Amino acid sequence: MRVVSPEQQSVWTQLLVASFPILIIIAVFMFFMRQMQGGGGGRGGPMSFGKSKAKLLGEDQITTTFADVAGVEEAKEDVQELVEFLRDPGRFQKLGGQNTPGVC
Repeated sequence: MRVVSPEQQSVWTQLLVASFPILIIIAVFMFFMRQMQGGGGGRGGPMSFGKSKAKLLGEDQITTTFADVAGVEEAKEDVQELVEFLRDPGRFQKLGGQNTPGVC
């Protein structure tokens, strides 16, 4: 009767076999992270809901005038509320309003 010892794998083969599942998990994780960020293609994605699509306009690009909103009651009320805030900001701060510099 002959005893046959099992064939030993090289260190590199053992390392490759041991690290393969970890590499697969990292690849899947990176794939999902790219998908959540929109993939870099500018198509939005599920995490784009917090990004503002507002654009800064120059004075020459503004086409709405006071005459356009003259009959709108909401615009009048907003302007009146703004004037009241500028006259007495303490009243609004008691209700929780904040005067943030640079924000209209």
